[in-house]
Amino acid sequence: MSSAEVPATFTSIPAAGRSYVALTSTPPTAVAETVEVLAILNVDLSEGGRLLGFEIIGALPGTIATPEENR
Repeated sequence: MSSAEVPATFTSIPAAGRSYVALTSTPPTAVAETVEVLAILNVDLSEGGRLLGFEIIGALPGTIATPEENR
């Protein structure tokens, strides 16, 4: 199995306490589904279930969700 280079990009919105990591160069319109994995983590999937990127909510110190919020 060979590895391929991934054109990952990182975007931060400090005022909102959010960051996004795009794992492909696929446009955001290709997102078929967003799944909440934890209170602080959402993942974006393509129509075929391919992971396109993920959003970290509470990405600033003091804004991370508590363990109770992650249940």
